[in-house]
Amino acid sequence: MDRLPFHNSPQGIQAHLDALLATYWPHSTSEQRQLPLLVSYRLFLALLPLALQGDEELQRAIVREMKVVLYRYWEPIMGKQRASEVRSNENPVPAEEQEQRRDP
Repeated sequence: MDRLPFHNSPQGIQAHLDALLATYWPHSTSEQRQLPLLVSYRLFLALLPLALQGDEELQRAIVREMKVVLYRYWEPIMGKQRASEVRSNENPVPAEEQEQRRDP
C-alpha cells in the first residue's frame, strides 16, 4: 500500500498551516493557533474538490478564491497589516475581480 508523503498527509498539511500561521502571528502559542488552524484546514478541505475539477483557468481561479477566504479569516487574528502584506506577495488581482469580491 502506497503512502502519501508526509507533507500531503493531513498532519503534514496541518503542520504547514501551523508554520504559516506561526510566521505571521509570531507571538502566538500553539494552543492559540489550534482553533484557527482547525478551521483553516477544514475550509481548505471543503474547497479542495472545487480546485481539482474543471480546466486549468478555473482551477487557478478557485485557488485564488481559497486564498482570499483564508486571508480574510486570518485578518483579525494576525492583524490587517500582516494579512495585507501576505496578499501583496500574491499575483495581483484585476480591479474588475476585486470589485466583484467587495461586500454589498
